[in-house]
Amino acid sequence: MFSDNIPNNTRLLVAEFIYRERPTEPRARSVFDYALTQRLAALRTEDAVLYLVNSPATFDSLHPILNHFPRLTHIPILCNPRPLTDPATRDTPRLLDWPGVWQRMQTSDRWARIMEALRIAITLPSPGWLVMPAHDAVYSPDLLSRLIRHSETHTRNGIPAAVSPLTPHVHGTVPGVDIAQPVIDLLNVTFNRDPAFAWKVRFGRVQAFWGKMGMLPFSICGKLRDAVDTSIWEDDLEIDSALHRLGYPARALWVADPTQYRQVLPVFDADDARRVIDRALHYSLSISSRTYSASAIAAPVSRLTRLRVQIDPGFERASSAADHLVTSCWQAIQVRLDHYRASWVDWGAYRYVVRIGEPGVEVWQRVR
Repeated sequence: MFSDNIPNNTRLLVAEFIYRERPTEPRARSVFDYALTQRLAALRTEDAVLYLVNSPATFDSLHPILNHFPRLTHIPILCNPRPLTDPATRDTPRLLDWPGVWQRMQTSDRWARIMEALRIAITLPSPGWLVMPAHDAVYSPDLLSRLIRHSETHTRNGIPAAVSPLTPHVHGTVPGVDIAQPVIDLLNVTFNRDPAFAWKVRFGRVQAFWGKMGMLPFSICGKLRDAVDTSIWEDDLEIDSALHRLGYPARALWVADPTQYRQVLPVFDADDARRVIDRALHYSLSISSRTYSASAIAAPVSRLTRLRVQIDPGFERASSAADHLVTSCWQAIQVRLDHYRASWVDWGAYRYVVRIGEPGVEVWQRVR
């Protein structure tokens, strides 16, 4: 059923970063299955899918979904970050009071998979695009066509642009899954604080390449792979910066229609939302600031936002809940910063250590 080769006429090479087995908890499994199924259903026969997995068992767990798409080319690849031996940082777990034995890794698991996807994309002839969606991305065939047109419209020196869709719908309903509407509203408000953001996207005044979903022309993947700094945790920001350094075009596309593009998360209650917010706040620690307002999700609200709070009770409730969670998460981070001059967050099988003003991140895995 699975091809060993990627056809030379591939239009889209979709790299799915599958870092653990398909969820077993019923609601989380339903959300995962729905999102992956929707992404695969949006593809055409000239598209191929890379599954950059952490283990053979992880790929095997996907068979109940992939079996419904025999027309697609499915290519599993084992890909994990490699261990790093660095005497300068080997004492980090002891200094941060972690129990157990830890191994530092060369990069994050996302960077390991990004670099592998770029390596494979280099081998394919243009025109074509490498697509790197997050697990929570849900898109339609129309969205993929729009992104291709957007890429081809914003060429520079004959090179199509790297493109990403942006949406206000960062969380939403999934058929047959009980997700409380207040939780959905909380995350949508948390990550949509700027009423002028859609305008900024239209005029190219925001980051153009985003990790939730990005498309890169095959023709730029080689130089991009050589240019990125894989020590930087925010890989999408580093890719965006590298594109600008190289002189390659990059444009975001605002998509307000949830039938074309939206995100769905395995976030069902306030504790789940806290984990998402905690990770987002840790990203901002690489900025040279000791105030949590350095993160966009904690930035002071605008006059337009304050006006909406006054006239929209539902928005006011969600905004208040978001403020409470953001403040609570930051307070916990601040305790660590005061004690250790560092903070950390667990994501998948790895622990990320972040320090104020240091864009590089230490990635650790507990071995026992």
